[in-house]
Amino acid sequence: MIAMAEMIRGGSTTINDMYFYHGAMARAGLASGMRTFVGCSILEFPTNYAQNADDYISKGLAERREFPGRRTGDLYPGAACAIYRLG
Repeated sequence: MIAMAEMIRGGSTTINDMYFYHGAMARAGLASGMRTFVGCSILEFPTNYAQNADDYISKGLAERREFPGRRTGDLYPGAACAIYRLG
């Protein structure tokens, strides 16, 4: 939220994030009122977020379902990420 407050103060109106913990980023975007685009990184190796590509996809889609009616979305496999828009 601090980063979003700094962006708003600097004149930014939109954020595009595509790393981990998509639900947290989406909630922060909704709370701040910023246009927020959230993408899902899909990797073939483990991190603190997921263990493999299937796990990344599964978690990303589960977090996406937390926001029914608040997004439009598509999967872009050529870009290796899932992108959806909130707001």
